[in-house]
Amino acid sequence: MKKESLSGLVIALIVVQIFLLLGFFSLSSKVEDMYFAIKNMEGNISSNINSIESEITYRLEQEATLIESIEVDFGELDRKSLTIPITYTIIPKESSEDTILSLQFDKETLEMKRNISIFTLTVDTDIFAYEVNPNIIISEDGKMKTEKNDELYLYNIKDYVFPDVSMNYYGEFDLKRGEMKFNGLLNYQEEDSKGLNTINYTEARLVIKAADALILEKNIDIKDLDGYQIEEEIPLKDGQSCEIYVIAKDELNLEHHLLVGSYSKNEDEFVYEEDVEYVDDINQKYGGMVYSQDGEQLWPPEVK
Repeated sequence: MKKESLSGLVIALIVVQIFLLLGFFSLSSKVEDMYFAIKNMEGNISSNINSIESEITYRLEQEATLIESIEVDFGELDRKSLTIPITYTIIPKESSEDTILSLQFDKETLEMKRNISIFTLTVDTDIFAYEVNPNIIISEDGKMKTEKNDELYLYNIKDYVFPDVSMNYYGEFDLKRGEMKFNGLLNYQEEDSKGLNTINYTEARLVIKAADALILEKNIDIKDLDGYQIEEEIPLKDGQSCEIYVIAKDELNLEHHLLVGSYSKNEDEFVYEEDVEYVDDINQKYGGMVYSQDGEQLWPPEVK
């Protein structure tokens, strides 16, 4: 009888334990659900706060600006002067008969033409200008106000003329017996320019240099750039580097030097320099460098 009572008690305790465990897991699940709900709520609140802050900032900027609207339009490229007309159209919030609007560029200040309350100015701009960011000057009743507006900021004018190009090498590169061996394909992607004008590439050639000496030069049909196979062996000494790039000629007879890859040999190892921190410097130096027919470097302007 006692054994039966003891067995019953043990069973009852086990059942209670089971219910407690089930309750614990249920509570744990509810706590976890509540935790994620709170985190989700925090995310929504943070997003709403950021949205409100952005809206407040925008409203304050709109109230602070003297300008109602701005438009920037690109005209047809002048192929001889390598300039493109950029037309600025500005409507101030307030204007009187005496109101004069001007745009202040780096070297000059140009007065805008007026038609009722609309002010316009067309400026022939070098397609290799690094940036264009004029100040707005409003003159009225002998008083002058100046405003910097982000809507007037233009970066890399050449992007409004030449196609947007990306190029990479996909395949094997290995060092054997002092030679860098390449066996892979070019990946070439091209998109139209940002503007109305797109100057197309007409011909191309593959160029490989080692220690600044020309090692290889091959003509490539411009249509075959994407998927073009590179299968070459380049001799390299310790400390030397080699660069592979494509030189593309456009309709204006300008040459675009487009970096594919840069490699260097260090003892029995080699470094693919696309993976190092100074890749931006390499790309600035080789990728997208533009030269005239007589060899003058047109882009980038800061290293002329």
